[in-house]
Amino acid sequence: MSAPDNLAVLATWKRGASATERLSELALYARTNPERFSRFVLAYEEKLANGNIKIRHLSYGCNLGEEIGLYELGKDQAIKDSVA
Repeated sequence: MSAPDNLAVLATWKRGASATERLSELALYARTNPERFSRFVLAYEEKLANGNIKIRHLSYGCNLGEEIGLYELGKDQAIKDSVA
């Protein structure tokens, strides 16, 4: 698989993939293209045993300001991609 220019293509790697499969795809991409992952942020919704929802996040290579900035840039990109 040749390296795409951006990660937006991950949505087409396997249509209907589970969260485990999607994160495994991302891990494989990062393993084969580590130079593209100098920083990242990830937010996800966890459903607790009692039915409540907990928002969790993790980051790599970011201080708090960079993490928030990267979330904002990702949000902006998601909006652009959804109207393209």
